[in-house]
Amino acid sequence: MSQRHLKHAESDRYKLCNEVEDAKLLLISYGHKLDVWDSLFNVFLGYPKSADPYLIYNSTIHFKLDCSFIYNLDTHTTIYDLFATIMRIIWRNHYQ
Repeated sequence: MSQRHLKHAESDRYKLCNEVEDAKLLLISYGHKLDVWDSLFNVFLGYPKSADPYLIYNSTIHFKLDCSFIYNLDTHTTIYDLFATIMRIIWRNHYQ
């Protein structure tokens, strides 16, 4: 919020860990978020089977998700749907 210069943003630091609050922290690296990614990769992806924070972040910000393959194509879900759903779940639960 601080990067967007919102008037109610007191600082660019996340209150719980005092790290710079950026997209990587909010979606991947803080708390158990990487565990969520890893668990869902293990269930739904044929490749990669485990989550690499660097790969997740770079793939997401550049919308280059073609290095990941969904395990079961009968689900009618694209890799973009899967990543968006994971991010929505993480974001929804971030402040709870």
